[in-house]
Amino acid sequence: MSEGYGTLKSEGLMAALVPEDLGGRGAGVRDVCEFIRTLSGYCSSTALAYSMHSHLVAAVVWRHMHGQDNESLLRRIADENVVLVSTGANDWLESNGTMERVDGGYQFNGHKPFASGSPIGDVMVTSGRYEDPVEGPQVVHFALPFTTEGVIRGSDWDTHGMRGTGSDTVDISDAFIADDTVSMIRLRGPWHPAFNVVMTLALPILMSPYVGIAQRSGRLAMEVAA
Repeated sequence: MSEGYGTLKSEGLMAALVPEDLGGRGAGVRDVCEFIRTLSGYCSSTALAYSMHSHLVAAVVWRHMHGQDNESLLRRIADENVVLVSTGANDWLESNGTMERVDGGYQFNGHKPFASGSPIGDVMVTSGRYEDPVEGPQVVHFALPFTTEGVIRGSDWDTHGMRGTGSDTVDISDAFIADDTVSMIRLRGPWHPAFNVVMTLALPILMSPYVGIAQRSGRLAMEVAA
């Protein structure tokens, strides 16, 4: 993963989806899907991890283009090659981990498996459960830098054929989550409209490496059979 991501960074591809006026490459979702599909035929682990980063960037760009100011983060992705790490598939509608209200934010404890790209990730886009005394069970979504005290990268991903995705577990112990890092608070369990955007953008990107692997496998099988 380190070598693959090193190449992606040197080519400015961590910011492929970031608009050009914010320092990125200005690519569209279709462009990135095609790139990931092709890349997966040569280094499937890098392609899979990169798809996880890319679908998060796509969502940030969408929000920025629809009135939510995300210029600072998008410029950081472009200027500093910031790597985003998702825990969304494991968290889904219920999320996991516990959040307690403290002055200026929350104290968070959680166990986040399958965090692809986490060995070299910079910011984890994740969520946690909060029991609001008035509103009831909620999920708080937030960005958590890996440099935050209490964030521990695991080394438990040893899956055959996929080790290079770096999908290790990340443990969080008494990490402080400031209010200004919270992007959304929703009811726990029911579908939230924000997922309409997430799924529309994410699924094509996340499926692209698997399509590419299947296509490459088919070509190899035909070559062997011939």
